[in-house]
Amino acid sequence: MSYKWYYSDSGKADKWIEYDVDIAEKLERSFGKSQKTVKLNKVRYVDLTDPDKLVEKSYEDDKKQIAVKRELETTTTTTSSSAKRKVDDDILDDSVVQWKWAGDGKTGSQSTWINYDKDIAEQIEKAYKKGQKTVKIDKERYIDLNDPNEFLQRRYDDPNKRRLVKREDPESKKVKTAPSSSSSTTTTTKPPLSDIRKGIESFYSEYAGMHDEISTTKRDAFSNPEGSDFDLGKEGAFDKFTILVGNFFSGINEKSFLDMPGKKLKQKGFGITYTADKDVFFRHLESGEVDIAFIISSGSGYPIPDRSGFTGFPGYYGGGKKKKGKAPAFAFAPMCGNLGEFTDQELAKVEAFHKSGAGLYLWADNQPYITTANQVLNYMFPTNPGLILINDVPGGQDLKVGDAYTKGQFGRHLITSGVVNLCEGYTICHPTNERDLGPFEVLGTGTDGHPCLLYAEQVPSGKLPPNCGRIVIDTGFTKLYHMWEKTAGTSRYILNACVWLFGLDHKVRIGAPLHR
Repeated sequence: MSYKWYYSDSGKADKWIEYDVDIAEKLERSFGKSQKTVKLNKVRYVDLTDPDKLVEKSYEDDKKQIAVKRELETTTTTTSSSAKRKVDDDILDDSVVQWKWAGDGKTGSQSTWINYDKDIAEQIEKAYKKGQKTVKIDKERYIDLNDPNEFLQRRYDDPNKRRLVKREDPESKKVKTAPSSSSSTTTTTKPPLSDIRKGIESFYSEYAGMHDEISTTKRDAFSNPEGSDFDLGKEGAFDKFTILVGNFFSGINEKSFLDMPGKKLKQKGFGITYTADKDVFFRHLESGEVDIAFIISSGSGYPIPDRSGFTGFPGYYGGGKKKKGKAPAFAFAPMCGNLGEFTDQELAKVEAFHKSGAGLYLWADNQPYITTANQVLNYMFPTNPGLILINDVPGGQDLKVGDAYTKGQFGRHLITSGVVNLCEGYTICHPTNERDLGPFEVLGTGTDGHPCLLYAEQVPSGKLPPNCGRIVIDTGFTKLYHMWEKTAGTSRYILNACVWLFGLDHKVRIGAPLHR
C-alpha cells in the first residue's frame, strides 16, 4: 500500500499538484513515525499535527499556508501473474481487513486512526491468524497481540511507550477483537468524532489541542498565546461542576489558593470547595456533588515500598509492617505530623470516588511532601511500585512543547492546549521507575530527565476502565501558589487539566451523562 502527497495550487482545493518523489517519501516516513513537522526547505515546512488537516506553512509567517493531502495510490496498470506479489492464503485481502494505529489529532493524544502500510498490515494479519503474541514491525517497534481486546504498538527500548492498534473490517464496519470458532464480531457503536465535537463545543474552545501552530501576535513574556480564548475550556462554561480542594500542606492557605488558582477556576465557572480538614474533605468527597478532587500532599512522611529494597534516605528511618492483602509496608519519615496521612478506610473512599467517574488531581512536591499522593497511588495501583514518588530535584526551568518523553519537553495534549513553554516546578519529585507506570502516560519530562507530569485516562485512549475517572499527577505543587502568574504556562495548564479531568469528550464518546 503506497501513498502519494499533493499540495494545493495557490490554495485552491480543486487543483492538486503532486510532490516530487523524494519529498513524498520523506513526508511518508515522517508521517509513519508520528512526527509533527517536516522541513521542505529553508522557508517552508509541512505541519503534520492534525492528520485530518495537513498544511504546508512558511517559517516566517505561519499564516501563509496551503492545503496538503495524502492519498492512497491507485493504478490501472495490469501486470502478469508472475510479476504480482505473492500473498499467503492465510492473509486476508487488505481491502477486507485493515490494521490501524492511533495517531495524535487535533482533539488530543491517540484521537485519530491511521492505516499501516500494506506490507506491515499483512505481516500483522499473518501473525494474528497464527495466534502469535507479538510481531516485529521495525527495529524500534512491535505489535503486542497478547490481549485480544486491546492490541498495542510498543517500543523495544521502553514498552510503556505504546499506541492503540485495531483490526478493522471496512466492508462490514465491524472490529474483530479475537479469532474464535464462531467468528463473532463486535460492532463499533461509538459516535463519530464530529458528533463528539458537537457534544462538547459549548465547553471546549476552538484552539483545543493546538500549541505552537496557533497563529497570533499577542503573546506573553514566555511566548505563550495570551488571552483566555486560547485555553482548553471556555469562560463561564463550567458552572455546573464542582472542584474539591483537599490541602494537606501547611504552606498553602485558603486565601492564597483562592486568590490565585481559585480565582481563575471560578472565571471558568467552577464551584470551589476548599478545606485543610481531613474529616471535612471526606464528607464532601462522599457527597456525590464533587466532580474533581485536588489532593495536595502533606509532608508527614514519605512512603517507599520495601519491595524495592529501599529503606530510606540518610536522616530517615525504615520500618512498617506488611498488611494482609495489601502492598508491602512503607519507610516513613516523621516530618510534619499526620495531617495528610490517610487510613485504609479513607483510601478506599478515594478509590470509590475515582471509580464513580470522578477526576483526581494528585499534587506532590519535593520529599517529604509526597506522603498523601504516594498513599493513594500505592493503594489504587499496588502492582506498580514504579509510581511511588521520590527525591528532591531542583527545578525552576521551562519545558518546551515537543515529545513528552524527551528531557525538558512536554507532549501535545488537550491538557497543554495553548501552551508552548511550561514551568516544570521548583523543587520536584519523580516516579521511582518510569518503566513501571501502570496505566499512566508521561505528559512532561523535567530538565533532570525524569517524568514530572503524568496522566491516566480511560480506554480506548488510555488503560483505565471506561467508567472510572481520569487522573493527573503533578510533582511540583509550589506552582499553585509561588509565582503563580509569573511562570510559563502555569495558569493555563492547571485550568486545562481541570477541564480535561471532567472527561467530557470521553463521556460523549461512550454516551454517558456529562454531569454527575
